[in-house]
Amino acid sequence: MKQTTSPVRRVIFDAVLLISIFLLPWWIVMVIGMVGVIVFGGFYEFIIAGVFLDLLYLPIEGGHVRFFASGVFFIAFLLVYWIRTRIRS
Repeated sequence: MKQTTSPVRRVIFDAVLLISIFLLPWWIVMVIGMVGVIVFGGFYEFIIAGVFLDLLYLPIEGGHVRFFASGVFFIAFLLVYWIRTRIRS
């Protein structure tokens, strides 16, 4: 059975995620994103939030940006999405 969610709820959740990037520590943003993956399924904004966190807060070393949060958020996205598909099938 496919669960449908309102686009308005997703936009509101995106706004909460965006505001949390500026106001909360990275690990709380990660928990909020994981909830989004569970509720909305393909919540790819979670990975974009990781890239955004890296671009905002990590220092540029030698002209290159190190991507720490992006990798962590991508792995968390894959893990939560895999668990979600196993539970709901």
